[in-house]
Amino acid sequence: MIIESFFLEEIVKSSDYQNIKIGHHSRVYLSKIMTKYSTQEGCDKLNKTIANLYIESIMEDKKTVRFQKYKEIGDTALAKVGLFPESISKVLSKGYFYDMGSVAYEECYRLRGTKIFLEISNNIEDFSEVIFGAKNCSITNNILELYELWRRTKSSFARKRLFSLGVIVSEKEVLE
Repeated sequence: MIIESFFLEEIVKSSDYQNIKIGHHSRVYLSKIMTKYSTQEGCDKLNKTIANLYIESIMEDKKTVRFQKYKEIGDTALAKVGLFPESISKVLSKGYFYDMGSVAYEECYRLRGTKIFLEISNNIEDFSEVIFGAKNCSITNNILELYELWRRTKSSFARKRLFSLGVIVSEKEVLE
């Protein structure tokens, strides 16, 4: 798929730019998340709350279905924080999505034993920054748009990119 290859290339650039170590299989997985949620159908899946998905997963008897529910929780959390951080409400912080996604991917690892889920679980914050960076590579030289994006999301990718473009974000702004 062409779009998935494009996203994989952007994931590689973003992780290299941010000096975030990420295995090849995890890079491919993150590009699949970007592909999945770049469609209208994928975006519609983000409307289902993580709490509802979690309740469904713990009530599920079949291991395969439970695995899919946990995977959906993790993927949704990464997509919310990495692709659509501006959609996160004031009530539910990024930390909520990091915690829920991390727990969900850890459960995926326990159910399947696939190490990629353990890697994502242990590095969910960094991996969300990689996705965020990959998404925003197209606006990296538009200082005003990038600064506004940083003010809304407090992304370390946006802050580092602003610094590399000669914009220094004050300590006061970082702490706000």
